[in-house]
Amino acid sequence: MLIRVRHGSPYERIKAVTGSLRDIHASRAERWFGADLYDRLLRVNHYWPIPVLGAAGPVYAYRGSLLGQSWGGQFASMLDCARDVWRRAARPSSTLCMGFASLADLRSEAWNSAGSALGGQWGKYQFAHFHKSVSLTVAGVTASMARTSGIPAGNATAAAFGAGESPDGSTNTPAGLSPLMEDAPGGETKHLAGATFSVSSTSAHLCLLYDRFYQGNWNVATTPQAVTGTPTRYQDTTSKGAFVSAEVSTVLGAATAALDLTYVDQDGNAAEATATDPTTIASCPVDRVPWGTAAIPDWHWALNAGDTGVRAITNLAAGAAITGNLNVFIGWPIVLLPTPSVTDEQFEFNCINSMFNMRRLYDKAALQQLAIWQPTTSARIYRTTYRFGVG
Repeated sequence: MLIRVRHGSPYERIKAVTGSLRDIHASRAERWFGADLYDRLLRVNHYWPIPVLGAAGPVYAYRGSLLGQSWGGQFASMLDCARDVWRRAARPSSTLCMGFASLADLRSEAWNSAGSALGGQWGKYQFAHFHKSVSLTVAGVTASMARTSGIPAGNATAAAFGAGESPDGSTNTPAGLSPLMEDAPGGETKHLAGATFSVSSTSAHLCLLYDRFYQGNWNVATTPQAVTGTPTRYQDTTSKGAFVSAEVSTVLGAATAALDLTYVDQDGNAAEATATDPTTIASCPVDRVPWGTAAIPDWHWALNAGDTGVRAITNLAAGAAITGNLNVFIGWPIVLLPTPSVTDEQFEFNCINSMFNMRRLYDKAALQQLAIWQPTTSARIYRTTYRFGVG
């Protein structure tokens, strides 16, 4: 299928991707999300569509555009609807990304524990909780929550390269990285049903939920660094959309260096080289993506032209002598969570009755969050509960 991309020359506006989508109405999207969040969603500029929670319909951030179907923003904003308990939320008109025969089937599966390996009071309904405090001294950069304490407890340092490790949320391995998640019983799949989200800040925020399916700790003074480990998930076409990023685990030295990466792409081709090599920030602090706002994109490495995902990393190298350590990881994006500029106000993101975009969560998923382009330097708390249905 083809989708139309808003930016670029007329000869570049058609790009191949699964599905058939087009730009949502720009002024309505800006009214719905607010100007600041709308601009950030466009800047996500990912090479594969990422669903956007809180949209009134199935909406995706993709290559500098918002694509899909949205009925919001004609008169009210996302904040207006949240305060009205989604009274104005649009009725679904699509079954995009569904894994259930009907809405009634989903509700039955979610609340009926009979015959389910999950069992218990909630039947086939699962929850994942995050309660994380984030504070960096520079605004506009991306913060990782993987190492910070809270819920889950945090995982300070990944296993060393070259082998690295494949995190597993179903066994809480490594401990503290992800909420403990049960896999779906045989023959069934798990899908995101909704979320509640709040931030203790007066600024607008954008958060990414992703499956962290491979990671390793790199002492950047060791260059080049061969990576020999092979992830245990996303080793086929499901790797489309997967990205490579890094968080500082030991403060970087005063020198700076371009970071080179080679990888296996979504089709199994190796060794692909990244399109650009982002340059580190001098004395970059822990828990931050190690490059600045000038890098494009600045929350992950840019892949080679035409690539849409990563299966594995094959090599890392620094273009100059630097010191410090990075947790380098591969993530598969699940959803973006935009939050308007209100303090501690809870937002209800409903994937069933409003946006109708039930993103699949694969077995053994190790859930983690990135605060993309944090707007302020003040400490703030992210509180999130994700709800999943199995069927």
